Amino acid sequence: MSDNRKQIPILPLRRTVLFPGCVGTVQIRTRRSLKLLEDLQKTEGQILLIPLRRSEQEIPTLDDFSSIGVLARPIAIQPASDKTFSVTFETAERVRLIKLSRHDPYLTGDFETVPVEPVTGEFPDRATQAYDLAVAILKSDKHYSAEVAQIFAANRHDVPRLIDFISHHIQFPFEAKRELLAEENLEERLTLLSELLDEESRRLQLETELKDKVEESISKTQRDLYLRTKLREIRKELGEEIGSENPAASYRHRTQMLPGLPLEVKERVFLETERLKVINCASAEYGMVKNYLDWLLAIPWNKLPGGSQNLVEVEKIISSCFYGSQNIKERIIEYLAAGQLTDNVTVPALCLCGPSGTGKAALAHAIADSLGRKEIRFSVAGVMDAIEIRGEPHNIMGAMPGKIVTSLIEAECMNPVILIEDLDKLCGDEGGVGASLAFLGVIDPRQNHKSIDDYLGLPIDLSRVTFIFSVQSTEDIPEALVERMELIEFAGYIDREKLLIAQKYLIPSILKSNGIAAEELSFTAGAIKRLIQNYTMEAGLGQLKARIETICRRFSKVKATSPKSVKWAITEDDIEEQLGTPIYIPEKGPSHPEVGVATGVAWTGSGGDIMMIEGLKMRGGGSVTCTGSLGEVMRESVQAAHSFVRSKAELLSIPHEDFANHDIHIHFPQGAIPKDGPSAGATISLVIASVMSNRPIRNDIAITGEVSLRGKVLPVSGVKEKVAAAHRAGIYKFVLPSQNKKDLKEITRDLRDEMEFIFIDRVDQLFEIALLEYEPGAQTLEDLLRLEMQQRANKKGNRKKRVVKSKPTARSKRERAAKRKSG
Repeated sequence: MSDNRKQIPILPLRRTVLFPGCVGTVQIRTRRSLKLLEDLQKTEGQILLIPLRRSEQEIPTLDDFSSIGVLARPIAIQPASDKTFSVTFETAERVRLIKLSRHDPYLTGDFETVPVEPVTGEFPDRATQAYDLAVAILKSDKHYSAEVAQIFAANRHDVPRLIDFISHHIQFPFEAKRELLAEENLEERLTLLSELLDEESRRLQLETELKDKVEESISKTQRDLYLRTKLREIRKELGEEIGSENPAASYRHRTQMLPGLPLEVKERVFLETERLKVINCASAEYGMVKNYLDWLLAIPWNKLPGGSQNLVEVEKIISSCFYGSQNIKERIIEYLAAGQLTDNVTVPALCLCGPSGTGKAALAHAIADSLGRKEIRFSVAGVMDAIEIRGEPHNIMGAMPGKIVTSLIEAECMNPVILIEDLDKLCGDEGGVGASLAFLGVIDPRQNHKSIDDYLGLPIDLSRVTFIFSVQSTEDIPEALVERMELIEFAGYIDREKLLIAQKYLIPSILKSNGIAAEELSFTAGAIKRLIQNYTMEAGLGQLKARIETICRRFSKVKATSPKSVKWAITEDDIEEQLGTPIYIPEKGPSHPEVGVATGVAWTGSGGDIMMIEGLKMRGGGSVTCTGSLGEVMRESVQAAHSFVRSKAELLSIPHEDFANHDIHIHFPQGAIPKDGPSAGATISLVIASVMSNRPIRNDIAITGEVSLRGKVLPVSGVKEKVAAAHRAGIYKFVLPSQNKKDLKEITRDLRDEMEFIFIDRVDQLFEIALLEYEPGAQTLEDLLRLEMQQRANKKGNRKKRVVKSKPTARSKRERAAKRKSG
């Protein structure tokens, strides 16, 4: 190494190049560079700034660096908002990087100073030409400040410094500046700079020419507009009509033919037709104005066709078109009655919430039929932006009104029934919250009489519209929107309800849509039950409808290809021939009492289903294992049930040491199906008590209910579906919490008559009902009685202690002393 070699920290430059004698700013963001900056602040030393040839390398090698850099010293450090630092450097002479000596915590290397080449020959004249060209660029481009020209003028006679200053301040590409810095020969550097200045000058000249042409074109357009307007006014004075006025006259005529238009609409039509007169018919703005007027006049501003107002007739129509819970029908009638009495001023929108296929769309259709109004139905699933709902300003190219306004135009009235489906499946920012909230001004009865569509820019009265939303869940809908809707929840159908709906509604409708007469194709009740139990698993009717349609299409094919008349009567035995092997096999209850096997019931997205819970005891250390794809709530139920049974060991005649010496494994079969929810605690308690006391569990009983840590049986939901699942599995005794007695009214009368319901408040009662050979421990009962008496005695003693005693007087002390002596 020569004597002038030195070691110094290195800062790689990826986007900026600094030249000798200049001041420049560098953005520092990498961890290694930030560490280097921290050490520089402590030592106030110099640093080598050198650009990279390949900027994508996080830890560059010697080959990645340019050959020449500059020495620099930081003079100002400013933190930025994005965890970066903006550092201003003052640079010194050029240096050459020789080798890298260290990589951690940042790069350091050896360098040597590059000597400054003396100025000779014609350099001053060529430098003067470069100076003149650079000054001309500064004057052409207004982005440069006046200080830059002053810097060039102050150094115009110092050729090396002038070249460096021009290279630093003129906006050349990064690669070009890196080549200027790396060129050691002064003549070559000046030649390269002159070429770059010439190229930049030509670019600015081209931009100037294009700008002048654009301004000239705009001036010509304005001039033509002025002359055309003047010519139009002259022809008006002469009483002549010109073709360009016909569209405006047509729109005004259409406005006169629409009586009852709001005043603001008439005013807007007048203003837009005036604009249409003076706009060139070949311009894009002309088409935008025409489209806006077409949409504006297409809205049925004053059309309110009358419908049925007799609520008795409305109720009959809804009952004939929709089979569902009577509570739902009553709520709909109450809703319509409130709307009729209040003239739709304060009636909120309806939100029908429930699984797919449970009749939400059918109910909306029934409401529209009963009111004699037109139904408009659209889905907002996948809507990304509120623009699709509220529209986009009409002065934007390609803008259109929102979905609500286009629905009114489609319905040709201002009081349709609009069914908006899949509100819970909106997309976009934050799960579609922004798009969902666009409905607030549409459905809120306090402000929807002056709702604003961004395309129209005018208030529109939506208070007469009956809005119905259809969702599967309200979890993904903003709370502010849910609060403004009347929520009606739909439960899944049980098998008997599906059978009745299929016979009364589905099959006649499907036969009619396929052109099949009722006497040509029929289904027995057994065939429909087989379809429901073996070919569908759902809360609604979508799959059942699809299976019936499959059979109808097969019949249509045979009917169309057969020369003779065809009649089918589909029985239970024909279903497998038509649809193939059964898809689902209903689970049945245990055939005989077993130790550690109990029948629970669960509510699922496809309705109710029985759930076998198995338990096993084995030698171990007292742990409890749960398997079967369980959720966190279910696992907590197992722990609570285990703790309660352990506290009742004496009652079950279980030795306490058995819990410490045995492990318990609780398993839920069908492990591929996720299970969670607070409704199996009582059944799990029964299983644990059975395996620990070695007593079998009755196989003719189904159980539901959650258990608290102290053994209380808590209420559950989905009672109707769970009872139907037990009945379908051939179990006719059903144990459920006493607080769920009110839910039995939702079950059909014939199903209630066939089932025996047993209500319990504590798990102790369940032990007596479901455990065979169960007798409470006698010693335990005596202990309980003794404990109760002891607790009452303690309470009485505590009350006596709380009595305040008076302070003894001198007389009472003498009397007690006399008694002691006499005694």
